[in-house]
Amino acid sequence: MGHAIFAGPEESEEGELCIEDTYRLQKAKLPAGHVVLYPATSLRDDGWRSISFDLDLGIQRLNRELPNHPAAVQFTGVYHNLLRQWAEV
Repeated sequence: MGHAIFAGPEESEEGELCIEDTYRLQKAKLPAGHVVLYPATSLRDDGWRSISFDLDLGIQRLNRELPNHPAAVQFTGVYHNLLRQWAEV
C-alpha cells in the first residue's frame, strides 16, 4: 500500500512530496496551493477497485435496460454504502 510523506522546508532542502507506491518512490516539488493526483491503486487494494467498478457497470446496465426498476435503487444503495465503508478503511 502506498503512502505520502510531506516534507516541509525545515525537514528537507527540497521540500518535496514523496509518494511511495508498490513500484517506486516518486517525488514532486510544487508551489503552495498545488495538488498531486495519483491512481487510487496506490492507496486501495486493486480487488476492491475491481469489485466497485463491476458493480457500477452492472447498475448502469440495469438502469439502461430496466429504467426505474426497484433493484437498481437497491444496488445503488449497496454501491454507495460499500464506497463509504471502504473509504473509512
